[in-house]
Amino acid sequence: MDKPRKPRVTTDPNILLEKVLDNFTLFQSDMIRMYFKTIPPSKQRRYIKALKGKSLATAVVVHCYECMGWKAEEVEGCTSCACPLFLYRPYK
Repeated sequence: MDKPRKPRVTTDPNILLEKVLDNFTLFQSDMIRMYFKTIPPSKQRRYIKALKGKSLATAVVVHCYECMGWKAEEVEGCTSCACPLFLYRPYK
């Protein structure tokens, strides 16, 4: 007897994004889609995870990347002590 196949899980960031956008208004979804195109592919999955709203830590990391132009080395060297998330930033 053949084993039942597991359903395929997509890894395409655009498809994953569309699933998350059901939680937003039409206007918000359109704005997020436009912004998503500007995010480097290596950071898109993390951005989607932050949009799901289930991980505060991921949201902080994504905010830091966004603030620093999506460059990890800039996040590591952040000196913006006026930022309310400064104490929670990654790579401190």
